Amino acid sequence: LAIGVDRYDGVFRKGYPNGKGTYTWSTGEVYSGEWGEGKRNGVGSYSFTEDGKLAVQEGVWEDDVYIGPVPEKPKVLSSISVERHSFQRQGDGNQVTINFYLNGSNNVDLEGFSAVATSGTSFESPGKVGFQSIVFPFTCKLSYNSWNKTRTSRVLTRFEFEITQPGRWVLNLHNN
Repeated sequence: LAIGVDRYDGVFRKGYPNGKGTYTWSTGEVYSGEWGEGKRNGVGSYSFTEDGKLAVQEGVWEDDVYIGPVPEKPKVLSSISVERHSFQRQGDGNQVTINFYLNGSNNVDLEGFSAVATSGTSFESPGKVGFQSIVFPFTCKLSYNSWNKTRTSRVLTRFEFEITQPGRWVLNLHNN
């Protein structure tokens, strides 16, 4: 806790707000959220008075500058015979790569594969498929038959998802 003309209640590093904390200016403005080296960096909420009314700006901050609202996470619209999945944003761009796994290894034996996407050009290689030059929001419906874990029968797998935040995305699908 630091109190002077202004007030800061939170984590410090090298004498600067760093981590989670709330800063209250003597003017009544308040920022509560993530800090980095004394600047608003990360997700937070800033309350201030504008034209005599309380205003709140929530979202992502970078070097004390408001970048915009917190991006929406990818949504799973439907999932059949998928044990688990993970989405990872790997930087800027307009591409989605989908990796298929069974028992911890690349699942290269998919039958009746279908991928229907709202935009982009598809590409394929063993155990993966993807779309480049896509436009967000991006929706994709996958359908295929995969071996079950004991490799005794084929299982119909379906997975539909939507990504609204632009970027280079990787989706890992682990089959039952």
